[in-house]
Amino acid sequence: MFRYLDPRLHATLRERQVQGDGCGDGSVELPLVTVIYASYTGNTKTEAESLGRFLEASGVCKVDVLNLSDLQFDIDLPSKRFVVFLVSTYEGGEPVPSCKQFFVDLGEAVFDFRYDKTFLQKLSFAVVGFGSIEYQSNFCRCAGELDSWLASLSARRVVPLLKVTDTDSIEGQMRGWRAAFVNALEGMKGSGLKQVETEEVGCCGGGGGKDQGGDLC
Repeated sequence: MFRYLDPRLHATLRERQVQGDGCGDGSVELPLVTVIYASYTGNTKTEAESLGRFLEASGVCKVDVLNLSDLQFDIDLPSKRFVVFLVSTYEGGEPVPSCKQFFVDLGEAVFDFRYDKTFLQKLSFAVVGFGSIEYQSNFCRCAGELDSWLASLSARRVVPLLKVTDTDSIEGQMRGWRAAFVNALEGMKGSGLKQVETEEVGCCGGGGGKDQGGDLC
């Protein structure tokens, strides 16, 4: 079963998990996928936990689920191999307050000469944004920025950015994306993952939110 890890335990277990525990029968070790959520009301956290269960049930990976507010991009991301971000949209298209510093630091690093443009070259990632299409230009804006910034630091996009809108079935929007992500993980065996273009899939959703474009998920 996937683990929701306290950051202190995660630091202790991370190296062993990334290397793999072995399957006990000589089969290929499963990769570790870290599902990271940024949530305001808890809805996006629930989606992250659901995704974690789905991925482990698929049999292609092991899963950790972490809160983005507990992480620092320059300390935690370089040590990871596969990460999925589930990001709720707050007012004005901004990230939720508890995770804003992560976004500020990552966005600044893209233009900071002290960070090499290959800083995240060992990381493969995917981003899912949650908001409401009714907010137009602010619709999952922070998720789009996250997706772009990670790629700018040479992280490899596994599948295109997904925007999920609360004006339609979240499950219906997630279904095809989940299958594509699992297929990408299966395809990595032997040849590794290739960078995916930046085109978006679907719409991003979340629960109604404020007039400025937040979903408050």
